[in-house]
Amino acid sequence: FGIGASIGDLRDPKGDLVGTFIKATFENAPANRAGLRYGDKIIEVNGVSMVGKPYFEVRSHLRGPRGTTAKIVVERYGTGKRETVDII
Repeated sequence: FGIGASIGDLRDPKGDLVGTFIKATFENAPANRAGLRYGDKIIEVNGVSMVGKPYFEVRSHLRGPRGTTAKIVVERYGTGKRETVDII
């Protein structure tokens, strides 16, 4: 199962990966209830750095059996502040 969010890569004009970002969350989904929002950059999942990894690899780290916890570090859009979010 996933966290209930669409994610995608952002690339610079040269095509180099900038990062993987939250594109949208689904109403009442775990990501939405945890406060994730558009523009959050995914930095880490369960202690594993996601910096420089494409979205499909990040997605595989976010998925797991229903009821398990994912600890995600995000960099907030606009402020650049990093926050840790636990999602079940």
